[in-house]
Amino acid sequence: MSKVLVMTDNVACIPQQLAEENQIKIVPTANIIFDGQSYIEGVTISATEAYQLIIKDPDRFATSALSPGSLLDEYRKVSAEFQDILLITLSSALSAFLKTADLAADLLRKESPQTTIRIFDSKTCAGAQGLIVLAAARAAAQGMNLDQVVDVAEQARQKTNGIMLLDTLRTSTGRAVCLKPHRE
Repeated sequence: MSKVLVMTDNVACIPQQLAEENQIKIVPTANIIFDGQSYIEGVTISATEAYQLIIKDPDRFATSALSPGSLLDEYRKVSAEFQDILLITLSSALSAFLKTADLAADLLRKESPQTTIRIFDSKTCAGAQGLIVLAAARAAAQGMNLDQVVDVAEQARQKTNGIMLLDTLRTSTGRAVCLKPHRE
C-alpha cells in the first residue's frame, strides 16, 4: 500500500477505472447551476450531461466554487487511511479551486495535525494534468515519500505542456484541442 495518497479534481479527465487502478482519489471542482438547479459534476451530474445543458441554453448555465467544507469532508475521509496527501489541482490561472483546496487544507491541519497535505498547482488542465497525476500516483505506488512524490509531479509538470483552445461555450461546435509545443 502507498504511503501517500494522490488526489486530483475531475478536470484531470482520468477515467474511473484508471483512478482505481492507481489509487487516485478524484474530487469535483465546482457546482454546476442550470435553471436554478444545482449539481455537482461527477456526483449528481456527468460531464456529458453538463455539456448537454450548455448546448441546451448557455445563458442558464453557470458554475460556482465548491465550499472549502465540501473539500474538507473529502480530506477527512482519506486522512483516516493516509497520513500524507498530495492534491494536484487544475491550473490556478483557470479556476479558484486551488484557493478552495488551500483553505480546506488549512482547516484539516488544525483538526488533524498528524496529517500532512500538500496542494500542487499543475499549471495545466485536462489530459496534461492527468499525466502529472498519473506520474505522481505511480511514484506513490512505488513507496516514495511525500517529498519524492511532489518532486516527480514537478518533473512531470516541466515535461508536460498543453494548450487549450475553445471556440466558445455558447455553440454546439465548441471544441478543445491540447497540443504539445515544439521544443528545440
